[in-house]
Amino acid sequence: MRTEVNGIELAYEVEGRGRPVVLVHGLGSTLNTWEGVADSLSVAYEVYRFDLRGSGRSDVPDGPYELDDWVGDLRAFLDDQELDAVHLVGHSLGSIVSMQFAAESPERVRTLSLAAAGPGMPDEKVAELSSVADAIESEGMDAHADEETAESLSAHTKETKPELVGLYRELVLSNDPAGYAASMRGLMDASVMPVLGDIEAPTLLLAAENDTVTPPVASLIIAGKVPDATVTVLPDAGHMAHLEAPKAVATELHEFIANN
Repeated sequence: MRTEVNGIELAYEVEGRGRPVVLVHGLGSTLNTWEGVADSLSVAYEVYRFDLRGSGRSDVPDGPYELDDWVGDLRAFLDDQELDAVHLVGHSLGSIVSMQFAAESPERVRTLSLAAAGPGMPDEKVAELSSVADAIESEGMDAHADEETAESLSAHTKETKPELVGLYRELVLSNDPAGYAASMRGLMDASVMPVLGDIEAPTLLLAAENDTVTPPVASLIIAGKVPDATVTVLPDAGHMAHLEAPKAVATELHEFIANN
């Protein structure tokens, strides 16, 4: 399905019945990376997931993008679907979008769940990724596919699910280079550190034991600033824990949402 918000079209999916849960994916991903989690949650909840601008089957407007663009799209999507308050779940970039939205619109977030979350990007990482974005713009996704695949999946996943490695690399390669680079530049400039104390919703931080992109310490930093936050560490998984271990992620989410 597709819907128009803020002058662009977003691709989205809805499944299940019950309290609304909205899943927001990360950089270079699509709504389909939530497939296993959504399948589990839809037994008890109405699950919404959509492709961010510049990603998946959504439109790719000219960049660079800003955090306010993604937050505005999320707000407009909820309005379009007539959702007043939701259980919001974000991954990586989607976590930053979700935290900013929760801080700005606390009345619309019943619970906040964040996987592979970080409050912003260190300066040294910004400089590194600026070069990566330049390479993608000039050479296409081939310039980054192998590196991202290697960083995003844990050694355990690579050993036990080698087929997932190939599928994930194909996902990275399928990105529109302009949309990916614009998203990467937007992520480089995004920081939610100043607003973490404004988040009122009960918050679950799902950190992955072997996440080298956003290590568990980043979740601990966020938890130290958000008034009502809990950290859970998932064993064996890497940065793409919701893709690597969807049942474990869905179980944690279900328990947290059900109790809040």
